[in-house]
Amino acid sequence: NNVADTAPILYENVSTQKSSDQIDSIQPDQVIRAQGESSYGKLYIISNKENITQLGADSSYGKAQDYVFEADYDIIFKDKNGTSTLLKTLSDTKIIRTENTVIQLPRLTIDNLDIFYFSPEYVGSNGVAIWFFGVTDNLKPFGFMIEHPAFSQSSGKIKAYSGTNITSLKDTAYLPTLQENNISFNSIFTPYGYQDIGEYKIAYKINIKEKLFELVSYSLIK
Repeated sequence: NNVADTAPILYENVSTQKSSDQIDSIQPDQVIRAQGESSYGKLYIISNKENITQLGADSSYGKAQDYVFEADYDIIFKDKNGTSTLLKTLSDTKIIRTENTVIQLPRLTIDNLDIFYFSPEYVGSNGVAIWFFGVTDNLKPFGFMIEHPAFSQSSGKIKAYSGTNITSLKDTAYLPTLQENNISFNSIFTPYGYQDIGEYKIAYKINIKEKLFELVSYSLIK
């Protein structure tokens, strides 16, 4: 299929005790822009009234013929029992890909934890933003927070919701990898008021209890 699929009805079994991270219903004409599957359920990135164009000219964001999908996107996990949880909304977001197809979300697995990650773009002049989401058998699905090197005199690191930069999705050498209880990837840092801006190899310890990637080490590559 060369277009996004019609989204399924995601919320038929949502509890009547609704919380801020659950929503009531979804319209059948909404579309799936991305999806990933876990033994615990499925992660969806869905939109309504999506605008689809092409980039139109070669740039640091891709090639002229690349597709640009623009909308407000909900990131939703539907578990095996049919309960759906809204993890995040990406408002007024552009997703750029080489093909007009449903994006298959990469998944990393460590013990009983599945980690999905998503980036709206696949390449950029200063890296691309990336979000990480965790699903497991004994916790509600969640988004990870990440400790970043702060590059300042006042603090050695800062915490931020996933949305850190990864160098690129185009080259597998830059993609997140797991080793024991650590996750690592290459990142291009935006300055926090000082020098040595460049590409770094970063390693994090995965803290499931705190839903956090704890900074372990980083080293300048170039």
